[in-house]
Amino acid sequence: MMNTSERKLFLKNLIFMTAMFLLLLFFTACDKDEIKIEDASEIEVPPSISENNKIKTKYISLNKSQIDELKIETIAIKKEITSHILSVPGFVFPAPDNISIISAPLDGRVAKIYAHEGEHVKRGQILLELESYEYGNLVAEYLQANAEKVYQENKLTRIKLLVDKKISSMSDLDKAEAEFTRANAVLRGAYSKLKAVGTTENDINNLINSTTINSNLKIFAPLSGTIDQHLIEHGQSVIAYDKMLSIIDLSKVLVRGYVSPDDGANVKAGDKIKAAQKNNVLNFIEGNISTINPALDEINKSIVINAELNTKNNWPKPGENLKVEITVISSSPEITIPLSSVAYDGDQSVVFVKASETKFEQRPIIIKKIYAQSAIVSAGLYEDEEIAVNQIFSLKALIRFEDYAEE
Repeated sequence: MMNTSERKLFLKNLIFMTAMFLLLLFFTACDKDEIKIEDASEIEVPPSISENNKIKTKYISLNKSQIDELKIETIAIKKEITSHILSVPGFVFPAPDNISIISAPLDGRVAKIYAHEGEHVKRGQILLELESYEYGNLVAEYLQANAEKVYQENKLTRIKLLVDKKISSMSDLDKAEAEFTRANAVLRGAYSKLKAVGTTENDINNLINSTTINSNLKIFAPLSGTIDQHLIEHGQSVIAYDKMLSIIDLSKVLVRGYVSPDDGANVKAGDKIKAAQKNNVLNFIEGNISTINPALDEINKSIVINAELNTKNNWPKPGENLKVEITVISSSPEITIPLSSVAYDGDQSVVFVKASETKFEQRPIIIKKIYAQSAIVSAGLYEDEEIAVNQIFSLKALIRFEDYAEE
């Protein structure tokens, strides 16, 4: 009597033998000739395949009618510059030159608001006004400096006339010129302060002819776009450098892709990139990689690629997750084979090399990199050899059946 473990092993062997028998019936349906599976002796292989430089290789021999029935397709091995599609996750950010943060240039109170969230604004359009005594002081400083400059300029003119008439000395002229230079420098400083807080050239010129000092500072849009964040309300007090709102121009976005260090070895600036919606690959934008960050991203330990891409109908928007496909061009000629041609013998990758019209060799290979539909082979194949690209399962099954029969 068999115990439980022996019964399970017996049933497992019985099922496997039955499957192999049915497979052999299929191969012999078109011809009564037997399929020959030849055991080759151990042969020398490249050192990159085995440290012992030896591996057991098997050949599968089929007659012509069986080859016709299986319709085994082959491709010739070529070593050439190749391109592969690398698919990585991506995230959308505003393009660096297409976003502007509007901060308070000085302390004040929000006096007027002219544009709100979601509204499109044009460059130079007034966004809001800040009422600020600091701005009033800057205006007063500029007016005083301008008055002093005008006075010193007139004084210098008079001294020059007096010197020409020998009434004033040259020392008086030198002193007048120094005072005018000093007054002019103070005026330029006051002018720069007004420009630094955002006062336009036209508003500065109008200050000279104004009879009153307006302490309201106008804030203008630095670029055309849509207001994204609006962090202020009418009458709210703000402190200098507080963020008040932001403007985003969606004609262009920055797409960042996150590539594993292994995959990023051949990725370089200028490579083509395609960014698409995860659930709709037909909605996509294309361009080229602009830059690659020199260090790994601290969070996900990935190489970050940056691409500034033109949007379509204001899509995609910042904050959106995308599927990013990078066309990677190899830096040197490589052997690339279809992933459908690869089988596995345990942990060892193998292919079936055409030895003759009726014979295939199971050949171990070393795969350098696997992509969605292809694999790069670093050892085990040579140019002009041919490998099977279909019926791989059938060829492998015949090898396994022979191994099982020998046991």
